[in-house]
Amino acid sequence: DAVSDYQSDFILFPELFNAPLMAEYNHLNEAEAIRSLASYTDRLLETFVDFAITYNINIITGSMPQIIGEHMYNVGYLCRRDGSYERYEKLHITPAEGSAWGMKGGNQVK
Repeated sequence: DAVSDYQSDFILFPELFNAPLMAEYNHLNEAEAIRSLASYTDRLLETFVDFAITYNINIITGSMPQIIGEHMYNVGYLCRRDGSYERYEKLHITPAEGSAWGMKGGNQVK
């Protein structure tokens, strides 16, 4: 509400902003916990698209883990106020994202 009241064009969320949701999975190892966190990504995307339309603002989501096939990526979305969106994969993952979480880097610059 506050950012919309300022008539901002864009809202930007930080990387892995949804990490607090992982607390529910503290009993799992790191790789299993981050894969469980990925189960929220589709619902969060839907919510961000709804917010973008409702508040008439463009939202750049923070990055979130997403499983595509057998691989997991660190992805973010540009959710436009018209309801359309684009997906972006983090290209250069950190060593920990690769070794501890099993993430893969993307391969396309947009």
